[in-house]
Amino acid sequence: MRLLGDVFGKEDEAEKIVETVSSHVEFIRSRTADIPEEEKKWVLYFGAPTWAKDKGGAGYAFGSGSTEVAMMAEIINSCSVYIEPGMNMVSAEQILSLDPDKIILCTWSGYHPRQLYEDSQYSTIQELLALREVYSLAATPCKSERLEFPINLMIEAKAVYSGCFSDVELEPWIRDYLVELYGTNETKTDELMDALMLEYLEIV
Repeated sequence: MRLLGDVFGKEDEAEKIVETVSSHVEFIRSRTADIPEEEKKWVLYFGAPTWAKDKGGAGYAFGSGSTEVAMMAEIINSCSVYIEPGMNMVSAEQILSLDPDKIILCTWSGYHPRQLYEDSQYSTIQELLALREVYSLAATPCKSERLEFPINLMIEAKAVYSGCFSDVELEPWIRDYLVELYGTNETKTDELMDALMLEYLEIV
């Protein structure tokens, strides 16, 4: 962002964006930095595209080396229950054996938070405690390190450590972030909220 500011002669605007993103990330980090080791949650960051069953699996587990898992570990202070490198197809039985505390469902290929509850391909894992609380992210691209990434971090953080964020309501927090980031009016902010497909969070 700073490089773009230099290229287009918008250094001050670029720095403001950097400060906005950084301050929201640090807000999240400050709330979870002191989680004791024994209280850290084990999380499965999971992608469940509708076509996964056609390839013989339940979906994709994100493991070590992925940006998403690294950000959750470094900022939210959670642990990844899936430790294999990269992003790999896994079966429902593998998810059952991993037995995560929480499941974060990314939405880079379809928007289906209820699929895990209802689809027959997940019948073997539907009694998992973690499946009682699957948390679906906002519209997530394949690579999520873009200006909106603090929004998904907040959704993840509130899902994993709800007690640390009991005073944070997602919808106003997200709206305030978008206004600060883009300087939008109410109408444009509504459009951005719609573009993020936050209805899948059932908060708008």
